[in-house]
Amino acid sequence: SWIDKFPLVPETGFVLPPLLARDDLGDRSSRAIDFALSWIDKFPLVPETGFVLPPLLACDDLGTHSSRAIDFAINWINKFPDSSDAEFVLKRLFTHPSLQTTQRSLCVKIAVPHLKKLGADPEASHLLKSCLRDRGLDPESSKLLIRFGLDWIKANSQDKSADYIFNSLLQRRDLSNEEWKITADIALKWLQQHNANDNRDLSLAALLNRQKLLSKQNLEWVKNEAEQWLQNLPKNAHEPIKLMKALGKFNEQDQTRIDPQIAHKLTAAALGQIERPTQKELEKIIDSVTTLLETSRPAPAGFLLPGLLAIVHQLKQQHLWSKVIDLTKKIKKHPNFLPRNKKGLSCAIWLLVDQNAWPEELAKPVLEELGIDRPSPINRPERPAT
Repeated sequence: SWIDKFPLVPETGFVLPPLLARDDLGDRSSRAIDFALSWIDKFPLVPETGFVLPPLLACDDLGTHSSRAIDFAINWINKFPDSSDAEFVLKRLFTHPSLQTTQRSLCVKIAVPHLKKLGADPEASHLLKSCLRDRGLDPESSKLLIRFGLDWIKANSQDKSADYIFNSLLQRRDLSNEEWKITADIALKWLQQHNANDNRDLSLAALLNRQKLLSKQNLEWVKNEAEQWLQNLPKNAHEPIKLMKALGKFNEQDQTRIDPQIAHKLTAAALGQIERPTQKELEKIIDSVTTLLETSRPAPAGFLLPGLLAIVHQLKQQHLWSKVIDLTKKIKKHPNFLPRNKKGLSCAIWLLVDQNAWPEELAKPVLEELGIDRPSPINRPERPAT
């Protein structure tokens, strides 16, 4: 072949890139790699080497030659940091699994001028994403990268690659709260427009990193989206470890979650099986129900109503009673309180009435006013005589 005859002449540098890029080399791939490494060894610091390095670094079967190829590339971009080819070499370096941490930080510093030149160009997304993932930069370089990232997503807020940028930004600890809020707003709008995105779990996990900075409405939306994603994973989805961890941490910190045992204790107290909660405890439970309702969770709020209605009515504390009645009306009217929830509430309340926890002569007028009718008895077919 031509390369066999002229393996180490400058012109071979123009033959090697298309050769290395072929996907039909088979067993001859290792031979092409050897030719490329030998040629770069002869011409390590000439501009033309920038053509050969990207396809060489992209070879899946570099194997033990990886560190040598990376060293060649690092030396070359140090020599030609302003070359237009440096951007392509950097892209391949960033995606190479053998790139060391110190080498990555050096690449990021070289990439900064290129990012500045590219500005809000959509083509900058890959390079920008790789740089934002680096955590070993000095504070000044980090701030510069964050500024590039914010400028880019503001200009490309609905770009198909925007999630790579805002995910990287949201995960950075050196992002100020104000910068995080700006990024989160863009991320939320993007997610609502791109429902079928395969990396949706990473975006949702990133948004849960600083949950206190989200509004109650947005936090509830993210939580619901996360739960739905985990329940209906796409067929080819990777294991959503980050999202599971983030959601688990959220549930641990969520002050609006109510222990399911509270509903059972209220029922037992209404039946006289245990001591009634104190007025202070009841006020705390009512506040929790209010928070659940405000965060669009009427169903779990409804679980506490039967016991609350029975107990608070007996106490004859008007201010508490007014709160419970008002909450009951709002829960019943909430669009997320489904017919099955209403039926369950009716059954639970009337069961307490039938068990004399709330005398019927007192309960019936209240329940009629609230529109909570006694559930119809279930007519079961009679068994045939044996």
